[in-house]
Amino acid sequence: MYNIYYYGIKGLIYMKPFKKISVSDLKPGMVTAQDFVINNTNLITKNYLMDMAVINKLNLNYAAYDIYVYCPENSSPHYKEKKRFEALQNSLNDISSCIEETFTFANEKQSISIDQIRSISNDIISLLDSKNNIVKCINLPRDFKKYLYTHSTNVALLSMLIAQWMKLDQKTVSLICHSAMLHDIGKTAIPISILEKKGPLTKSEFKLCETHALKGYEIVKNTPFINPAILQGILFHHERLDGTGYPMHLKEDKIPNFARIIAVADTFDAITSNHAYKQKTSPLHALATIKDCSLNKLDPLICHILIMNIAKFYEGQSIILSNDRIGELIKINMDNLLYPIICVDNEVIDLSKNHSLSIKDFV
Repeated sequence: MYNIYYYGIKGLIYMKPFKKISVSDLKPGMVTAQDFVINNTNLITKNYLMDMAVINKLNLNYAAYDIYVYCPENSSPHYKEKKRFEALQNSLNDISSCIEETFTFANEKQSISIDQIRSISNDIISLLDSKNNIVKCINLPRDFKKYLYTHSTNVALLSMLIAQWMKLDQKTVSLICHSAMLHDIGKTAIPISILEKKGPLTKSEFKLCETHALKGYEIVKNTPFINPAILQGILFHHERLDGTGYPMHLKEDKIPNFARIIAVADTFDAITSNHAYKQKTSPLHALATIKDCSLNKLDPLICHILIMNIAKFYEGQSIILSNDRIGELIKINMDNLLYPIICVDNEVIDLSKNHSLSIKDFV
């Protein structure tokens, strides 16, 4: 099987497979992928739709010859991958809707259903085999008015990925999912006018937003059979190693492990998401920010694990440069994450030596 590729406005956007078969194997409805030329005579043009009459004529004299035809689109690897990606998107949208229902209930009743949380968590865990597509889905543009729910979904996914990369046991991965999913549930108690404000928050508005960690803890703490580690992740996910976080200004090893993991996942998704007050930035900027924060704010080991594994995904991806040209990211420089090695029109460029270019986005 062969593939046809071409570049469009957004880069490599189309792939149509074709194959070589015997003329005797032609079927009505097949479409030629190349001209059918015998003895310098073009008998059938490219993109010709075969019918029985033409097939019978070809079989009279050319049955032993080969001809190129397009494969049915729904049998191509590209088509199947596209359908898998669409199915994952639909699943994530459904999960975000379930989280929205959970948060709405929590805001009204000041409690949650642990059975519902387990059910949503199981749905999220079932998606973890699609790691590459998960990273791709997380970086898609989204409606900022649904940010709270998609962000909660994404942080749960990223936190579980980090836990898996840390080789934590399955029970712990599941509990981290619970905690990460609920880490921002306290924001249901913050006025929507503040959450969706277009512009910087005032000092008093920012202080009110900071109460969401404690408010979330208060909502969840009385849930029967709730694991204490889940509560710790919710309450402490904004604590920082240098004591500059909130709500209790914990330092270093006083910050529980769940909170450390959720903090890194939360930071990555927040930077790569659209908000009411800012547009998302490149995942490479997110990785660079996390690396800087690993010096004194975020857990350095967890930051390193995220950076190394996410970087592997982006290597080989199509990119849009600051001059709107399309290229491919070849290698990420771990010492200088914003300036990887790229390839544009068969030219290899080290961005660390060419600061006139930068990566604007991924295709």
